[in-house]
Amino acid sequence: MKEYKIGELFQWEDRTLMCVDDVSSKVYDKCSLQGKDYCTKVCCGSSRSDNTMVYFTNKLIFSAEGIKLQIKRKGCKVKVKVLELSDEFDNIENDKFTVYKSNIVSNIDYYSLGIYEVRDKVKYKFPTEQEAIDWVDRLFSLRGE
Repeated sequence: MKEYKIGELFQWEDRTLMCVDDVSSKVYDKCSLQGKDYCTKVCCGSSRSDNTMVYFTNKLIFSAEGIKLQIKRKGCKVKVKVLELSDEFDNIENDKFTVYKSNIVSNIDYYSLGIYEVRDKVKYKFPTEQEAIDWVDRLFSLRGE
């Protein structure tokens, strides 16, 4: 059984999932998906040998200084919801991706995401599922992990 770190992204069927810690227990740094029978559309639970629960969710949370986003990928579709955006946020970037404060509306491009305001929701359908997976991976590369 493959082990995943808390906050790690992985592909399962047609979704990108994230391993998240059980809210009642913050001491564990790994979790494992035990197969299709344990999964639902939104969240997957997995019991550990010490009887604690960890979860897998398709509501991915991306956090960086001044910004917090919720991302969902299913197949070729990617949806982004802006949860937090500080007045000081201007942009974050690396050689793979850029998130910047947009002047008009939130928008998705192949190597960037423009954010206008909190509560904005933007969705985009990529030509292939792999391109959607790559987009999410490039966004999360901004975490520096």
